[in-house]
Amino acid sequence: MVPLVLLYLGMKRVKKQPLELLEAAFVFYLLFVIYFVFIPIDVNLGIYSSNSPWYNSIHPVPFINNDIPSFTLNMIMMVPLGFFLPLLYSRVRTVKNALKIGLFTSLGIEVAQLIMAITLSSSRTSDINDLIANSLGCAIGFILIKQIMKVDMFNKLILMISKAPKTG
Repeated sequence: MVPLVLLYLGMKRVKKQPLELLEAAFVFYLLFVIYFVFIPIDVNLGIYSSNSPWYNSIHPVPFINNDIPSFTLNMIMMVPLGFFLPLLYSRVRTVKNALKIGLFTSLGIEVAQLIMAITLSSSRTSDINDLIANSLGCAIGFILIKQIMKVDMFNKLILMISKAPKTG
């Protein structure tokens, strides 16, 4: 509910300019990711706190649990980031750059979840599979938008509403 209110308030300030709408959509997407990844925040203190050590919330070995639905959902969650990057940031021109941004974004999420697990006895875990899936999702989104931009009709529309560099 809070992200919707923030989006509404942000949209009231937007002058209906295409780039500002794109930026507002990006902010809404980021709020969705924050909501999806961190809410609800489990706080277990005192007698309700977990008795297992904090390092049990770290899963450093990839593909050991074979949780394909979770892997897929993590990839899907980050595809929009890959879409937005070249549209909003003209310096993001290669899949390598998008992959790095996806990796560091995902690493930030995983570190935040680890901090929550340590300080709040949260049930959140830090998982290498999430890091891999999120990075791949961002790269896939980048590749998809670059392919869409090759279609002349879509390229003209994208250039009107974004900071994407002109291709020709």
